[in-house]
Amino acid sequence: ALSTKQTVKALPPSEIRQLEWLTKEQFAILFAMSVRNVERLIEVGRIRAHRLNSRTVRIHRSQIEAYTRLVFASK
Repeated sequence: ALSTKQTVKALPPSEIRQLEWLTKEQFAILFAMSVRNVERLIEVGRIRAHRLNSRTVRIHRSQIEAYTRLVFASK
């Protein structure tokens, strides 16, 4: 299992995909987008996220596949 203490940049995308819960930064790395774009997708409801407290947000890995389907369905 991967430690949550590892830095985001230390994890390659193949390992990020194996995590159960992703940070906004990790989700952004997988889709080559900015963290702000991830925040916008959460705000408009295209990605479901869970707010753990006032500063901590996590995205379940099921949202990786859901967002991929959304992107390819719109092309």
